[in-house]
Parts: sequence; structure tokens; C-alpha cells
Amino acid sequence: MSQAGTAVESVPSDAGQDIRKKDAAGSAVLKSPLADGTYRLSLPYAGHVLTLCNQRCRDWSSLYEYQGNGSTLTQAGCGIFSTVNASCWLTGVYHDPEELARFSLEHGGRGDDGTDRPALLQAMMDQGWAQVYGFRYEGDGLRNDLDTLYSH
Repeated sequence: MSQAGTAVESVPSDAGQDIRKKDAAGSAVLKSPLADGTYRLSLPYAGHVLTLCNQRCRDWSSLYEYQGNGSTLTQAGCGIFSTVNASCWLTGVYHDPEELARFSLEHGGRGDDGTDRPALLQAMMDQGWAQVYGFRYEGDGLRNDLDTLYSH
């Protein structure tokens, strides 16, 4: 992982088109709600360029499996996308969701029904990624474990 992340000013779609258009004031605005098939949107905000990812785009076809169930980031990556989008909001730096998903799989952050956020966030703290992403985790989250959830 690049410790600095990647600052993004313009994010091309798969077709090589800039996914932003300018309004009359010159600000970037979304082309009709990602109808053009793009999966990232870059917008200027508070001195940063925010790059937000749309989990529901089928372009996120990387496997993000739990016990070989065949699921992809589109189907089960909500914790990955929320972390990447929150980090961009906090720092103005874009991080690749697929890179974070690989990290999550390698460090026990993939739970039975999606991302086990507490496990992912703790691993990010332990490996120095949390600081790069602009946050800290103090171990106070509910485990994404259905047996534990049902026992309460």
C-alpha cells in the first residue's frame, strides 16, 4: 500500500471519459446518477477532491469471498466502501477499495455476512493503515458475527 494514498483530481470511467461535468459555476457535478456505468465520482469539496465509489456498480467484480461463497465486492463490500469513502472524506486522499479488500481478506476482516468492521479496523490499526486512512479504532465496535449477534 502506498503510505500516502493517491490524490485524485479526475477519475476516468472505463470508457476513458471524464465522469464529471461542469455546472455553470465550473463545479463538478454528477452526470445523471452514475447512469453512464461509472463507478467512481470525483467532486471538489472544502479544498479536497473527494473520490467516492459506488459499491453497486458491477465493475467491482473482484472476489471478496467468505469460505468460498463466490461473493464479490459489489455483493459484500459495504464495509470496504464505507471505509474508503469515509477516509477520502476525512483526508481528501483516495484509496483503492480492491487493495483494502485484499488486506481485509488477509487479516480476518471478512465476516460471514460482509466485512467484519471491528476486525478490519483493528487490523488496520495494528498494521499502520488506520493512520494513513485518517482515523483510529479503539476496539469498541460490535463484532460482525451472527452467532454473537443472535445471542444478545
